[in-house]
Amino acid sequence: MGFRSLLGLDKSSDPACKSREDIPSLSTEIVPLKEAWQGNLPCVHSATDGCANHIPAQTAVFFDTSLFVGSNASKIKPSGNHKSNDLPDTEHIIPTVESLLPKSVDSLTVLPKVHKSVAFSLGFYHVHAVMASADPSSAAARLISCRATTGSNPALSWTVQPLIEPAGDKSIGNPSLLLKYTLSFGLKADLGSWTETVQHGRAVSKEMLIGSGYRDFNPCAHSHLAFTSQKGEGRDHVRYAEVHYTRKTLKDGSSSKWIEAKGEWKSEVDEPIEPICCARCYTDCHVEISMVPGGVVVVCVSVYKDLGEGRHWADAKWLSLARGVDLQPGAREASDFGRMRRGFVENGLSL
Repeated sequence: MGFRSLLGLDKSSDPACKSREDIPSLSTEIVPLKEAWQGNLPCVHSATDGCANHIPAQTAVFFDTSLFVGSNASKIKPSGNHKSNDLPDTEHIIPTVESLLPKSVDSLTVLPKVHKSVAFSLGFYHVHAVMASADPSSAAARLISCRATTGSNPALSWTVQPLIEPAGDKSIGNPSLLLKYTLSFGLKADLGSWTETVQHGRAVSKEMLIGSGYRDFNPCAHSHLAFTSQKGEGRDHVRYAEVHYTRKTLKDGSSSKWIEAKGEWKSEVDEPIEPICCARCYTDCHVEISMVPGGVVVVCVSVYKDLGEGRHWADAKWLSLARGVDLQPGAREASDFGRMRRGFVENGLSL
Protein backbone atom coordinates (compact mmCIF):
# COMPACT_ATOMS: atom_id res chain seq x y z
CA MET A 1 0.00 0.00 0.00
CA GLY A 2 1.40 3.41 -0.95
CA PHE A 3 1.56 6.42 1.27
CA ARG A 4 -1.37 8.07 -0.53
CA SER A 5 -3.69 5.17 0.27
CA LEU A 6 -2.25 4.88 3.79
CA LEU A 7 -3.20 8.49 4.46
CA GLY A 8 -6.60 8.19 2.86
CA LEU A 9 -5.67 10.22 -0.21
CA ASP A 10 -6.15 7.45 -2.77
CA LYS A 11 -8.83 5.03 -1.63
CA SER A 12 -9.11 3.29 -5.00
CA SER A 13 -5.79 1.49 -4.55
CA ASP A 14 -6.91 -0.26 -1.37
CA PRO A 15 -10.00 -2.49 -1.59
CA ALA A 16 -10.40 -2.35 2.18
CA CYS A 17 -10.74 1.41 1.98
CA LYS A 18 -13.58 1.42 -0.53
CA SER A 19 -16.09 0.49 2.16
CA ARG A 20 -14.56 2.81 4.76
CA GLU A 21 -16.21 6.16 4.14
CA ASP A 22 -15.08 7.23 7.59
CA ILE A 23 -11.35 7.11 6.78
CA PRO A 24 -10.06 10.66 7.22
CA SER A 25 -8.95 12.34 4.04
CA LEU A 26 -7.26 15.69 3.63
CA SER A 27 -9.59 18.61 3.11
CA THR A 28 -9.61 20.16 -0.34
CA GLU A 29 -8.15 23.19 1.44
CA ILE A 30 -5.03 21.17 2.23
CA VAL A 31 -2.78 20.32 -0.72
CA PRO A 32 -0.85 17.09 -0.01
CA LEU A 33 2.86 16.84 -0.75
CA LYS A 34 4.05 14.68 -3.62
CA GLU A 35 6.51 12.78 -1.45
CA ALA A 36 6.01 11.55 2.10
CA TRP A 37 8.29 12.76 4.86
CA GLN A 38 9.35 10.92 7.97
CA GLY A 39 8.34 12.28 11.37
CA ASN A 40 9.56 11.74 14.90
CA LEU A 41 7.92 9.26 17.22
CA PRO A 42 6.11 11.17 19.99
CA CYS A 43 8.53 9.84 22.62
CA VAL A 44 11.73 10.60 20.67
CA HIS A 45 13.46 13.88 21.52
CA SER A 46 17.02 13.06 20.46
CA ALA A 47 18.80 10.64 18.13
CA THR A 48 19.17 8.04 20.92
CA ASP A 49 15.98 8.57 22.82
CA GLY A 50 12.58 7.00 23.21
CA CYS A 51 10.27 5.11 25.52
CA ALA A 52 10.49 1.51 26.70
CA ASN A 53 7.93 0.40 24.11
CA HIS A 54 9.81 1.82 21.12
CA ILE A 55 13.50 2.08 22.04
CA PRO A 56 14.24 -0.34 24.89
CA ALA A 57 17.97 0.28 24.38
CA GLN A 58 19.56 3.56 23.33
CA THR A 59 19.68 2.61 19.68
CA ALA A 60 20.17 5.33 17.08
CA VAL A 61 16.82 6.40 15.69
CA PHE A 62 15.59 8.98 13.18
CA PHE A 63 15.22 12.42 14.74
CA ASP A 64 14.49 15.71 13.01
CA THR A 65 14.72 18.84 15.16
CA SER A 66 13.05 20.93 12.45
CA LEU A 67 9.74 19.19 13.21
CA PHE A 68 9.50 21.07 16.51
CA VAL A 69 8.18 24.49 15.63
CA GLY A 70 7.48 27.78 17.36
CA SER A 71 7.70 27.78 21.13
CA ASN A 72 8.53 24.07 21.14
CA ALA A 73 11.83 24.62 19.37
CA SER A 74 13.54 26.02 22.47
CA LYS A 75 12.42 23.08 24.59
CA ILE A 76 14.01 20.26 22.61
CA LYS A 77 16.06 18.01 24.84
CA PRO A 78 16.43 14.27 25.47
CA SER A 79 13.51 13.00 27.52
CA GLY A 80 15.63 11.30 30.17
CA ASN A 81 13.36 8.28 30.01
CA HIS A 82 14.84 5.23 31.67
CA LYS A 83 15.14 2.42 29.17
CA SER A 84 13.87 -1.06 29.93
CA ASN A 85 16.10 -3.94 28.85
CA ASP A 86 13.71 -6.71 29.84
CA LEU A 87 13.28 -7.78 26.20
CA PRO A 88 15.91 -8.36 23.48
CA ASP A 89 16.15 -5.65 20.84
CA THR A 90 15.20 -8.19 18.18
CA GLU A 91 11.69 -8.34 19.63
CA HIS A 92 11.16 -4.64 19.06
CA ILE A 93 10.49 -3.03 15.70
CA ILE A 94 11.03 0.71 15.68
CA PRO A 95 8.10 2.10 13.68
CA THR A 96 8.21 5.25 11.61
CA VAL A 97 5.69 8.03 11.15
CA GLU A 98 5.28 9.09 7.54
CA SER A 99 3.04 11.84 6.28
CA LEU A 100 2.03 13.77 3.18
CA LEU A 101 0.72 16.68 5.22
CA PRO A 102 2.36 20.03 4.50
CA LYS A 103 5.09 20.80 7.03
CA SER A 104 3.21 23.72 8.48
CA VAL A 105 2.71 24.95 12.03
CA ASP A 106 -0.79 23.46 11.85
CA SER A 107 0.38 19.91 11.27
CA LEU A 108 3.45 20.12 13.52
CA THR A 109 1.81 21.70 16.58
CA VAL A 110 1.98 19.27 19.50
CA LEU A 111 -0.20 18.77 22.56
CA PRO A 112 0.99 20.64 25.67
CA LYS A 113 2.71 18.45 28.26
CA VAL A 114 0.54 17.14 31.06
CA HIS A 115 3.66 17.05 33.25
CA LYS A 116 7.05 18.61 32.66
CA SER A 117 8.84 15.25 33.07
CA VAL A 118 6.70 13.40 30.52
CA ALA A 119 8.42 13.79 27.17
CA PHE A 120 5.57 12.91 24.85
CA SER A 121 5.10 15.25 21.89
CA LEU A 122 2.08 14.28 19.82
CA GLY A 123 1.45 16.43 16.75
CA PHE A 124 -1.52 16.60 14.40
CA TYR A 125 0.47 14.66 11.79
CA HIS A 126 0.57 11.72 14.23
CA VAL A 127 -3.19 11.84 14.71
CA HIS A 128 -3.90 12.00 10.98
CA ALA A 129 -1.45 9.19 10.15
CA VAL A 130 -3.17 6.94 12.69
CA MET A 131 -6.74 7.73 11.73
CA ALA A 132 -6.10 7.61 7.99
CA SER A 133 -4.56 4.13 8.07
CA ALA A 134 -6.55 1.08 7.05
CA ASP A 135 -6.29 -0.22 10.63
CA PRO A 136 -6.26 2.76 13.02
CA SER A 137 -6.12 0.60 16.16
CA SER A 138 -2.99 -1.18 14.97
CA ALA A 139 -1.37 2.05 13.81
CA ALA A 140 -2.11 3.73 17.14
CA ALA A 141 -0.59 0.84 19.08
CA ARG A 142 2.58 0.96 16.97
CA LEU A 143 3.09 4.69 16.83
CA ILE A 144 1.76 6.37 19.94
CA SER A 145 1.55 3.74 22.68
CA CYS A 146 4.42 4.68 25.00
CA ARG A 147 5.66 3.90 28.51
CA ALA A 148 8.67 5.02 30.50
CA THR A 149 10.02 5.87 33.95
CA THR A 150 11.74 9.15 34.57
CA GLY A 151 13.39 10.59 37.67
CA SER A 152 14.84 8.59 40.52
CA ASN A 153 13.53 9.50 43.99
CA PRO A 154 10.68 9.01 43.73
CA ALA A 155 10.40 7.65 40.21
CA LEU A 156 7.60 8.92 37.99
CA SER A 157 6.17 6.16 35.84
CA TRP A 158 4.01 7.10 32.87
CA THR A 159 2.17 5.41 30.06
CA VAL A 160 0.19 6.68 27.09
CA GLN A 161 -2.54 4.41 25.73
CA PRO A 162 -4.58 5.12 22.57
CA LEU A 163 -8.08 3.90 21.84
CA ILE A 164 -10.13 4.26 18.67
CA GLU A 165 -13.64 5.09 19.75
CA PRO A 166 -15.90 2.82 17.67
CA ALA A 167 -18.00 4.25 14.86
CA GLY A 168 -20.90 1.89 15.55
CA ASP A 169 -22.37 4.32 18.06
CA LYS A 170 -24.43 6.73 15.94
CA SER A 171 -24.40 9.28 18.74
CA ILE A 172 -20.64 9.51 18.37
CA GLY A 173 -20.40 9.67 14.58
CA ASN A 174 -17.07 9.02 12.90
CA PRO A 175 -14.30 7.32 14.93
CA SER A 176 -12.26 9.49 17.27
CA LEU A 177 -8.79 8.94 18.68
CA LEU A 178 -8.85 8.83 22.46
CA LEU A 179 -5.68 9.14 24.52
CA LYS A 180 -5.08 8.15 28.13
CA TYR A 181 -2.08 9.36 30.11
CA THR A 182 -1.38 7.47 33.33
CA LEU A 183 1.21 9.00 35.66
CA SER A 184 2.08 7.54 39.06
CA PHE A 185 4.62 8.06 41.82
CA GLY A 186 5.07 6.97 45.43
CA LEU A 187 5.36 8.97 48.65
CA LYS A 188 6.39 7.93 52.15
CA ALA A 189 6.83 10.17 55.17
CA ASP A 190 9.80 9.27 57.39
CA LEU A 191 8.50 8.49 60.88
CA GLY A 192 11.92 7.76 62.28
CA SER A 193 12.09 4.74 64.57
CA TRP A 194 8.31 4.28 64.73
CA THR A 195 6.98 0.95 63.45
CA GLU A 196 3.65 -0.85 63.69
CA THR A 197 5.13 -3.11 66.36
CA VAL A 198 6.55 -0.31 68.54
CA GLN A 199 5.70 -0.91 72.21
CA HIS A 200 5.38 2.65 73.49
CA GLY A 201 2.11 4.50 73.04
CA ARG A 202 3.58 7.78 71.77
CA ALA A 203 2.09 8.94 68.48
CA VAL A 204 4.46 10.18 65.79
CA SER A 205 3.50 12.66 63.08
CA LYS A 206 5.47 14.30 60.26
CA GLU A 207 4.43 16.60 57.43
CA MET A 208 6.56 17.11 54.32
CA LEU A 209 6.32 19.21 51.19
CA ILE A 210 6.11 17.35 47.87
CA GLY A 211 8.97 18.12 45.51
CA SER A 212 8.41 20.44 42.57
CA GLY A 213 9.30 17.66 40.13
CA TYR A 214 6.14 15.76 41.04
CA ARG A 215 3.64 18.26 42.35
CA ASP A 216 2.40 20.04 39.22
CA PHE A 217 0.12 18.51 36.59
CA ASN A 218 -1.61 20.28 33.71
CA PRO A 219 -4.46 18.09 32.46
CA CYS A 220 -5.36 20.76 29.87
CA ALA A 221 -4.96 24.46 29.14
CA HIS A 222 -7.93 25.20 31.38
CA SER A 223 -6.99 23.22 34.51
CA HIS A 224 -4.11 22.68 36.91
CA LEU A 225 -3.54 20.11 39.65
CA ALA A 226 -0.86 20.38 42.33
CA PHE A 227 0.02 17.98 45.14
CA THR A 228 1.41 20.25 47.81
CA SER A 229 2.31 18.18 50.87
CA GLN A 230 2.01 14.81 52.56
CA LYS A 231 1.62 13.82 56.17
CA GLY A 232 2.49 10.55 57.85
CA GLU A 233 1.28 9.52 61.29
CA GLY A 234 1.84 6.48 63.44
CA ARG A 235 -0.46 5.78 66.38
CA ASP A 236 -2.00 2.76 68.06
CA HIS A 237 0.24 0.46 65.98
CA VAL A 238 -1.31 1.76 62.75
CA ARG A 239 0.24 3.98 60.10
CA TYR A 240 -1.90 6.72 58.54
CA ALA A 241 -1.24 9.09 55.66
CA GLU A 242 -2.60 12.29 54.16
CA VAL A 243 -1.99 13.99 50.82
CA HIS A 244 -2.90 17.63 50.34
CA TYR A 245 -3.60 19.09 46.90
CA THR A 246 -5.02 22.10 45.09
CA ARG A 247 -6.96 22.15 41.86
CA LYS A 248 -7.53 25.17 39.68
CA THR A 249 -9.85 25.67 36.73
CA LEU A 250 -10.23 28.72 34.55
CA LYS A 251 -13.39 30.68 35.15
CA ASP A 252 -15.87 30.38 32.28
CA GLY A 253 -15.01 32.81 29.51
CA SER A 254 -11.75 33.86 31.15
CA SER A 255 -8.17 33.22 30.12
CA SER A 256 -6.57 34.44 33.35
CA LYS A 257 -9.03 34.19 36.25
CA TRP A 258 -8.67 30.88 38.10
CA ILE A 259 -11.03 29.20 40.54
CA GLU A 260 -8.95 27.41 43.18
CA ALA A 261 -10.05 24.69 45.58
CA LYS A 262 -8.02 22.83 48.17
CA GLY A 263 -8.53 19.22 49.14
CA GLU A 264 -7.00 16.37 51.05
CA TRP A 265 -6.97 12.61 50.91
CA LYS A 266 -6.77 10.57 54.12
CA SER A 267 -5.99 6.88 54.28
CA GLU A 268 -8.22 6.64 57.34
CA VAL A 269 -11.26 7.67 55.28
CA ASP A 270 -10.10 6.87 51.72
CA GLU A 271 -12.77 8.89 49.97
CA PRO A 272 -12.60 9.19 46.17
CA ILE A 273 -11.34 12.46 44.71
CA GLU A 274 -13.71 14.39 42.48
CA PRO A 275 -12.51 14.28 38.85
CA ILE A 276 -11.74 17.34 36.76
CA CYS A 277 -13.96 17.38 33.67
CA CYS A 278 -13.40 20.33 31.36
CA ALA A 279 -16.31 21.83 29.43
CA ARG A 280 -13.94 24.03 27.38
CA CYS A 281 -12.08 21.09 25.79
CA TYR A 282 -12.34 17.31 25.66
CA THR A 283 -10.26 16.48 28.74
CA ASP A 284 -11.11 14.54 31.89
CA CYS A 285 -8.72 13.96 34.79
CA HIS A 286 -9.13 11.30 37.48
CA VAL A 287 -6.94 10.95 40.57
CA GLU A 288 -6.59 7.80 42.66
CA ILE A 289 -4.55 7.65 45.85
CA SER A 290 -3.96 4.55 47.95
CA MET A 291 -1.60 3.31 50.64
CA VAL A 292 0.04 -0.03 49.94
CA PRO A 293 1.80 -2.39 52.36
CA GLY A 294 4.96 -0.80 53.69
CA GLY A 295 3.37 2.59 54.18
CA VAL A 296 3.98 3.88 50.64
CA VAL A 297 1.27 6.16 49.30
CA VAL A 298 0.77 5.70 45.54
CA VAL A 299 -0.57 8.71 43.63
CA CYS A 300 -2.00 7.91 40.20
CA VAL A 301 -3.17 10.65 37.82
CA SER A 302 -5.09 9.60 34.70
CA VAL A 303 -5.78 12.16 31.98
CA TYR A 304 -8.17 11.35 29.14
CA LYS A 305 -8.39 13.29 25.88
CA ASP A 306 -10.56 13.04 22.78
CA LEU A 307 -8.34 14.19 19.89
CA GLY A 308 -11.06 14.06 17.27
CA GLU A 309 -11.32 12.38 13.88
CA GLY A 310 -7.95 13.46 12.51
CA ARG A 311 -9.43 14.80 9.26
CA HIS A 312 -8.33 18.39 9.62
CA TRP A 313 -6.15 20.38 11.97
CA ALA A 314 -9.02 22.85 12.42
CA ASP A 315 -11.10 20.14 14.16
CA ALA A 316 -12.63 21.88 17.18
CA LYS A 317 -11.61 19.02 19.46
CA TRP A 318 -7.96 19.20 18.37
CA LEU A 319 -7.80 22.99 18.57
CA SER A 320 -9.27 22.99 22.08
CA LEU A 321 -6.54 20.61 23.24
CA ALA A 322 -3.51 21.72 21.23
CA ARG A 323 -4.05 25.47 21.32
CA GLY A 324 -6.51 26.00 24.13
CA VAL A 325 -9.21 27.34 21.79
CA ASP A 326 -12.49 27.10 23.68
CA LEU A 327 -15.23 24.87 22.34
CA GLN A 328 -18.46 26.54 21.39
CA PRO A 329 -20.69 27.00 24.46
CA GLY A 330 -22.66 23.84 25.04
CA ALA A 331 -20.53 21.78 22.64
CA ARG A 332 -19.53 19.49 25.49
CA GLU A 333 -22.33 18.82 27.92
CA ALA A 334 -22.06 17.31 31.37
CA SER A 335 -23.52 14.05 30.04
CA ASP A 336 -20.25 13.56 28.12
CA PHE A 337 -18.10 13.72 31.26
CA GLY A 338 -16.58 10.30 32.01
CA ARG A 339 -17.28 8.91 28.52
CA MET A 340 -13.61 8.53 27.62
CA ARG A 341 -12.74 6.75 30.86
CA ARG A 342 -15.66 4.36 30.39
CA GLY A 343 -14.41 3.56 26.90
CA PHE A 344 -11.02 2.49 28.22
CA VAL A 345 -12.56 0.46 31.03
CA GLU A 346 -14.95 -1.32 28.67
CA ASN A 347 -12.02 -2.22 26.40
CA GLY A 348 -9.93 -3.60 29.26
CA LEU A 349 -7.51 -0.65 29.24
CA SER A 350 -8.23 0.63 32.75
CA LEU A 351 -4.71 0.09 34.11
